[in-house]
Amino acid sequence: MVTPHLAYPALALSNIEHKVTYVAEQTISPESVEQGWILPELTGRRVVYMVSLNSISELFDSAFPDSIHIFQEVSRNVKVSFVQNQLQDTGLRQWVIIQTIDYGGLIGLIKRLKYQMIFRTQSKLLWGVLAIGH
Repeated sequence: MVTPHLAYPALALSNIEHKVTYVAEQTISPESVEQGWILPELTGRRVVYMVSLNSISELFDSAFPDSIHIFQEVSRNVKVSFVQNQLQDTGLRQWVIIQTIDYGGLIGLIKRLKYQMIFRTQSKLLWGVLAIGH
């Protein structure tokens, strides 16, 4: 989904002369707008909506060797995993943006274990992590 969490970094990168392609499955949801999320204007930036694994495969052919690919959250989502594996196979850099995680209680323990597992298995895929929140 197109969100401020990635739209603003994409905008900032493009403002300093980087070519930016924003890939998402959908635009911002009505629920997010109701919560007060505001997107910057992405006019002039390439926005691609990923509707299938084939549609995303086509983007790899046009990716620059020095490109940086930023993902929102770490996930076992089939499409995200596919993209991350494709990027790893081509040697392209990946970063992930994650929000502050509430580690309280049993659910917090489960989240902590889940994230530890994901980072251990995907550590060779990631060049960096950008943590946002408080």
